Amino acid sequence: MSGEIPAGSLRLAGVTKRIGRFVLGNISLEIAPGEYFILLGPSGAGKTTLLEIIAGLHPLDAGEVWFGAEKVTHLPPEKRRFGIVYQDYALFPHLNVRENIVFGLKKVAHNQAEQELTRLVDLLGLGHFLSRRPQTLSGGEKQRVALARALIMKPRLLLLDEPLAALDPQTKEALQPELKRLHTLTGTLTVHVTHDFEEAFLLGDRVGVMEGGQLRQVGSPAEVFNRPVSPSVARFVGAENILQGRIAEEKGEKYLHLGAASVEVETDKSGEVQFSIRPEQIRVYPTTPSENHCRGKVLAVHPKGLISRVIIDLGVTLVAMVETRTWGQATLAPGATVYCSIPREAINIF
Repeated sequence: MSGEIPAGSLRLAGVTKRIGRFVLGNISLEIAPGEYFILLGPSGAGKTTLLEIIAGLHPLDAGEVWFGAEKVTHLPPEKRRFGIVYQDYALFPHLNVRENIVFGLKKVAHNQAEQELTRLVDLLGLGHFLSRRPQTLSGGEKQRVALARALIMKPRLLLLDEPLAALDPQTKEALQPELKRLHTLTGTLTVHVTHDFEEAFLLGDRVGVMEGGQLRQVGSPAEVFNRPVSPSVARFVGAENILQGRIAEEKGEKYLHLGAASVEVETDKSGEVQFSIRPEQIRVYPTTPSENHCRGKVLAVHPKGLISRVIIDLGVTLVAMVETRTWGQATLAPGATVYCSIPREAINIF
């Protein structure tokens, strides 16, 4: 191993694991001390498998796992001192909340265990639930208990496998800031698996996008959201407009030709390219705007409250998200001629 590894960091080097026909392939990644890192990807991408490899639940076919300067590749789970929380909570139904939380503290002095219990009960608002059984709790309450049970062991690393997936939308929305607050207060390095990009955007310091057992892109949520590195990543994060075009230089400026239309673009590439544009970054007007624009015809309008999803033919088909109230008296309807303004920085060339 070359270079100095920061204390409290997590490092994966060439991690490879075959399970049946599925292969988690040659994954290398470093996560900084205290970071909230999101593993993001569709179902079957290998996110949970990678999380369980970090936890020590699967032996590796190749590669290494390091925590700080300690190589933990061959250590069993109990010696890694990592905490893991699954989406089904895995609480013991025959134990009450208090007994579930302190279950792992059998070798800890009673006074110390009580201090830790009090701290976490206060932190997670569990004071009224200590004598209740898990089956009497809501999903959000069960998740808080599962988090308390993991954190009371003072893990060096907290692993969360789809921790909000089983919750209703209201409870999920309430728990997202709670997870962020908990991370801020504890400073525990956290790896959180999800397929929900909104969740990743709200919680993650950085995001790693997985697909087909491969780590496709790592960056801040904004970087991955606005600058996906491939069509598959763009599709997963909702870019939706994933197209082919041709870039040509005219009078010292680069233009992307979309069918019969063209827009100015910032790139060092030329010729045939693939690109993506997020629907919400396209501005649609009834008259010619001054900004970088092209003319098209509305094919369909799908209202979604104050926003409409508008399908536009420019010679290629684009999807735009439009605030219909900004149109005033103008009609946004199939057959209407419109002008699409596309900021140069909104065009992501692969």
